[in-house]
Amino acid sequence: MTARSRPRHLRILLATDGSADARAAAECLARFPLPPSSVPLVLSVVTIPPSPISFPGLEDLKQSLLADGRRACEEAADVLRPRWPAVQSTVAEGEPREQILK
Repeated sequence: MTARSRPRHLRILLATDGSADARAAAECLARFPLPPSSVPLVLSVVTIPPSPISFPGLEDLKQSLLADGRRACEEAADVLRPRWPAVQSTVAEGEPREQILK
């Protein structure tokens, strides 16, 4: 078996913020000529603003931001799922540049 005849398994990372541009990127990726064995992962990074004090509603704010991240991931994953049924999605907390490179 040569290197050319072996199936290629590409790992694909699609970072999304839920914007129209991110949706367009997901739609473009779904049409891009990649091997069907590719493994896409949709990532949304949520930055929780630091608060020096605790206040009522802080946990609700955090949960709302995480829910927005999950929603953005699922919307992008839904675009990719017809082509890659095993698409996965995850939401990370922190600085987006750091989390995307992790």
